[in-house]
Amino acid sequence: MKNILIKTGDFLLFLPKKTRIIINILLIAFIPIDYFLIYRLGGSKYGYSQTVYILVLMLSISMGLKGGILGALISSIMILPNLSTHYYSEEIIKGFDIGYTIFIYFLVGALSGYATDTLRKNRLRIIDLLSFHHQTRIKLYNAIPEVDKLASKEQMVFILRVINFQQIVDHLGIQEYFKHIKNVYREVAESRVLNGGFYQIEDKTFIYITDYVNNKEKKETLLHVLKKSYQMLDVPINFDYAIGCSKGNIPLDDLVEEAYVASRFAEENDQTYASYKKSQEESHQSFLLVSEFYEAMKNHDLMYVYQPIYNQHKETVAIEALVRWIHPEKGMLYPGDFIEMIEQTQIINDLTIYLCRHVKNQVLPELNHHNVRISLNISTKNLMNDFVMDKLISDEIFSHSQKQKIVLEVTESHMVKNHDALLEGLLKLKNAGYKIALDDFGTGYSNLTYLHKYPLDYIKIDRSFILEYDDSTIKNIVHTAIELSHIIGCKVIAEGVETKEVFDKLKKTGCDFYQGFYLSKPKTIEEVVEQI
Repeated sequence: MKNILIKTGDFLLFLPKKTRIIINILLIAFIPIDYFLIYRLGGSKYGYSQTVYILVLMLSISMGLKGGILGALISSIMILPNLSTHYYSEEIIKGFDIGYTIFIYFLVGALSGYATDTLRKNRLRIIDLLSFHHQTRIKLYNAIPEVDKLASKEQMVFILRVINFQQIVDHLGIQEYFKHIKNVYREVAESRVLNGGFYQIEDKTFIYITDYVNNKEKKETLLHVLKKSYQMLDVPINFDYAIGCSKGNIPLDDLVEEAYVASRFAEENDQTYASYKKSQEESHQSFLLVSEFYEAMKNHDLMYVYQPIYNQHKETVAIEALVRWIHPEKGMLYPGDFIEMIEQTQIINDLTIYLCRHVKNQVLPELNHHNVRISLNISTKNLMNDFVMDKLISDEIFSHSQKQKIVLEVTESHMVKNHDALLEGLLKLKNAGYKIALDDFGTGYSNLTYLHKYPLDYIKIDRSFILEYDDSTIKNIVHTAIELSHIIGCKVIAEGVETKEVFDKLKKTGCDFYQGFYLSKPKTIEEVVEQI
């Protein structure tokens, strides 16, 4: 953007001499055209006389203050004496009106010409403002010439992101934060080892660019500078960074993109530093998918299939809704490709409401005459969100009778924190009429002191245990989980039942319900209804 502004400004403000002469000739030639519009086509009546401002403005841009005054003078001499009527009222123009109009012409010409001259004189200062951060005065990455960004040469790039930026600003203020950043920049600039370029992208993101020489020493020196504790308002503050590094003989923009991917990887894995690896790209691609997800919901690119849940007699007692994303470029995407990233954002709340409305309009009418429940996966973020909870608890989406047919599944691994808040949310949903299931039991770290307090109706044993059921240790764990579930008054659903042998063995343990490919793969709602 900055480069486009500079090029446009250079073209308008610093025209080559030949180009300026041609433009001036064309502008002067515009006078008889204007004359024709006004006097031969009744222009004073229809407003064509306002076109004289084009002449005034263009001459002021081309020649500055002198051009603006010249344009006003030419317009006054050639146009005004012959105007007869106002274009909006058709009244005869009086002497005062003519004088006022001349004054406006000269005012427009003088102001626009003066502005042009001022811009020419202060061009370098304007470029400077566009090239440096307004607070830290650190050069912006966008100020690097495009030719240098596109050139391929051996270099190393560090992306530095301050991940506790908001906490620091909230407690100490933005000005204190920028003071610290200036100190960091000063130390980097004065270091004999760190002889590369230090640039800023935004308030909390920076780039350090250097060559390969002594890169290990440079990395250690940079980390030493960043890890220092600083006194801010007499308080020792440690800045937390997510640092990503990439190196190679490729264009600078590509190195920056790779370093940014590495910094995201460092943050997501609670690391301070990470070097770019190809394997990180998959995580980054999942992250990029999140930005497309809103459009997917708007365009109805999501579809749902339903996997039946059976009792010991192989009768369908429930179906679980499973989302699929039909991506325009990547094809069919399964939950494992995007749900984890979605759950790290507030988009998961929109997805839950989207699912509930879909079930209300498309699924419940199909199940109207069948005694079959439908299981919906919800996130712990939904339980902490007042908007989603209000929608679920009120009758806005589901009526009271519809809630009786719905099981809300919460994943165990997401219930590690905020036990009290989650318990409160689950109780509200239970009291509203929903059944509650704990999904993927055995994969998380549920506190047993809380487990019996949760208002659970079902516990779903994770498929990883059922797939390894023939292992004696796993078998004992599954049996214990079933007994524990029955002790606290919950029915048990075994996920991942893939063979008849496992199904028969689980029946003998007292397992209540079963789900897996041996019994049925996910189907459309029409196929499910036909099977019931």
